[in-house]
Amino acid sequence: MKNFGRYIINQDGVSIEQRRGTENIDLNDYLVLVQSPIEQVGQAFIQMGLVDLWERDVYAREIELTNKRSFILFQFQRHPWTI
Repeated sequence: MKNFGRYIINQDGVSIEQRRGTENIDLNDYLVLVQSPIEQVGQAFIQMGLVDLWERDVYAREIELTNKRSFILFQFQRHPWTI
């Protein structure tokens, strides 16, 4: 799982912003698109009690995942949707 983030954001030397199409990583997870700024979506997750901690700007950092439920929020630059 440690290298999973690197795999997602920079696969085969192509950054996530430059890739096109879909890919199956078969994690049995959900993908939700929200037409709102990432800050508002993150705050909503906190207010609804879905998360206790929100770490921002982790794109280039290594983070530790706990056994608790985790979410990954991201938004491409100049894009209205948060994923």
